[in-house]
Amino acid sequence: MKLATDIGIDSNPRDFVELSLTAMKRLQEKGKNNLVYKFCACVGKDRPGKEVPLMPLERMPFGLLEYSIEFFTCTNIHQISVPEGFKLWHETMLAEFPMRFQRLFAGPMWSGTDKQDFLNPLKARTNVPCRSITTQWRQDQKSPFKQSTAVQDAALDALYKANPSGRFWLKLDSTDVKPCLMHSMKGVWNGDVDLGDGKLKELRAEYETRLTTFKGSSQARTRAELEGKLRERLDELKADSDFLREGLNEAVDNYRKKYNNNNTSEEALKSANWDVVEFQTLLQQAQSMASVMETILSTLNPATCTNRIVQRAKASIKDIQVDQYLRNILKKKRSVASHVLVFMLSDEKRSRKPYALPVRFIPYRTLKDQYIRDLSKDIKLKMKERGLKLVGTVSDGEFCSLRTLGETRAVHVWQLIHSAKESVRKMSKRTLQTMLTMTNLDADGSPKTAVNHPAIPGYVIL
Repeated sequence: MKLATDIGIDSNPRDFVELSLTAMKRLQEKGKNNLVYKFCACVGKDRPGKEVPLMPLERMPFGLLEYSIEFFTCTNIHQISVPEGFKLWHETMLAEFPMRFQRLFAGPMWSGTDKQDFLNPLKARTNVPCRSITTQWRQDQKSPFKQSTAVQDAALDALYKANPSGRFWLKLDSTDVKPCLMHSMKGVWNGDVDLGDGKLKELRAEYETRLTTFKGSSQARTRAELEGKLRERLDELKADSDFLREGLNEAVDNYRKKYNNNNTSEEALKSANWDVVEFQTLLQQAQSMASVMETILSTLNPATCTNRIVQRAKASIKDIQVDQYLRNILKKKRSVASHVLVFMLSDEKRSRKPYALPVRFIPYRTLKDQYIRDLSKDIKLKMKERGLKLVGTVSDGEFCSLRTLGETRAVHVWQLIHSAKESVRKMSKRTLQTMLTMTNLDADGSPKTAVNHPAIPGYVIL
């Protein structure tokens, strides 16, 4: 009785024993293994030489088992909470595979059930009990981690809290951003990643101004006012035509270079060709609209123009489709980010979550390595302030000199491996054999070879 009270069994211990026996009997009847005993062994037995259980209690899969057991023994899921280890794992999976993973992992849950059965675990049609996408979305909205070029102090604090004595790699990973520009029904632009130089904002202002003034031309009160506005719009279109001709020539030259280069991929060739087509189409549209306006202007001769002719001219201006043209030409003028560089900190042994946590996001089109070094130095200073130990810097290849040369010299593992391979790549087999074949032993027992190489340890020769 005392043991039952100590370990938190509130009900009669006999009931606990009866439930355990009933559970083991049912497992036996169904041809299942004695999981009750084995689960107790996972938690109760220690790992060899350590005072920790066979199954880690602070991470997956214990968190999943804990939540599943809590799920099916409660009467409403609001009575239980998701263990931290299971929650972190679930968030990671949803980040990698947002919708499809959740549908397969969780199952239909309460979809299609009566309203009164919602949140009742016994009525759920679940594969694995877990939080819903809606709940996860609400949690993400409260997250302290933001996409900005500033170092995220919250991320560094989370890493230190998770592993105060750990050592961390600073990882640089770059991902491309598909250049696009979407215009919603409410007139909102989205899809572009601004470089932070205000250029995108300026283009947006230019778009709104030109669109407003173009449509406002049809609201002119007098013939002279209408003629003045049309000439302004005509000057704008002629400036567009000059810009588009220059862009078309550059696009054609670029396409020819790629076409004559045997190493150009088919995708790159298609992109260059599409760029030529876009400039040609926009130039034709600009010239076509300019021709229409010149025709309208020719009818506004003060000597022959009547009020009816002015009204027809206004109607003709309204028929010109300028919205899509302006959006497309400003897409050619804008300079937006084509890639996003992510700075991450990763535990050296990857033994604790979070494994790799983003601490900085940099949208860019081109970047110098020195600029990246300066940004990395900022992160390193922040790490030093919080007592986080840095091992080194690695990348997947986008910034080779960073991972090979580091700050001032070759300090990274990748570079050491590369240098070691390069030093022996041109050596003959016979030379290598003379370095590895033992000829005698020194007085201290260390092996001797015909050709001594200081980088080859004695135990390798032995």
